[in-house]
Amino acid sequence: MASSDGIRFDDVSRVVAALVLGGPFPAARPFGSRLALRVGEGRDFVDDDVRSRVKIVRLRRARALAPVDSVPDVDAKGWALACALNDLVQATNPDLSSVFSRERPQRVLRGVRETCAAVAPPKTLRDALGRHATFGGALALVRVDTTVSWWTGQARFRGESPPGRLLAWPGLRRVEVQRGSVATSEMGDEIAGVDPTEFLIALASWLACSPLTDIATLGRRAPAFRWSEGTLALVDSVLGRRLAIRALCRATRARVADVLGDARKALALVDEDAVRTASGFEQALLDSLDAGVWASSRLPAGE
Repeated sequence: MASSDGIRFDDVSRVVAALVLGGPFPAARPFGSRLALRVGEGRDFVDDDVRSRVKIVRLRRARALAPVDSVPDVDAKGWALACALNDLVQATNPDLSSVFSRERPQRVLRGVRETCAAVAPPKTLRDALGRHATFGGALALVRVDTTVSWWTGQARFRGESPPGRLLAWPGLRRVEVQRGSVATSEMGDEIAGVDPTEFLIALASWLACSPLTDIATLGRRAPAFRWSEGTLALVDSVLGRRLAIRALCRATRARVADVLGDARKALALVDEDAVRTASGFEQALLDSLDAGVWASSRLPAGE
């Protein structure tokens, strides 16, 4: 019989496989911070085919930004971040909250923040590139919500298919079905027991753990991009700055200028050195967008 940790690792390995390879996001029941931080220690995909395909796609994603020959495998911290992302999504599951556990979604979100606080920013540029190769598509996740209306009422199903009985006799019952996609940043809206602001704070904490992903998606609607220890460290080196610039090579100049300007102002009262680093990156990025020239970002061994 498989151990409990082994079963939960199977859950998180499916999450990572979906993030990298595409397909439905197999949200598992929440892990919590304590389990998230230990479940991936010394582990790798059990399925050889999945492991091989994930490795190929992660390397392909990394090579879109830098001509590297390899990226680090998903480590314990990477598995922990996958658990945290799963929990972030699961916190918005309407079934998680009930009359007897209305506080559970908020506890799950607190666990996400605790996991992120325990996962240090990447130590090297290769590690940053490796995390982005795994999590770069996280904000592309969408939840498909379905609203079913009929002649006597309507019902909304968040992330799940409506039961067949509600779709029966569509002509007689005047059944109408509307489907819409909900972006990652909006998944915490209008969910019982979930404070949308707390959801976005947890999402921002998660993004800060993958600095290259945070910068690559800075044009997002929410949460607003703000400089962090990890993102500042990334752009403080020449090669890191090049990686970040390449990640934004298709960004809209006006949007980038607005977002980075707001982020720089938020730093103004905190740290003069940080402001200089942020300003230097901002100018280099805008110059590159104006020129349309993207420098190579080959990483030396150990970077």
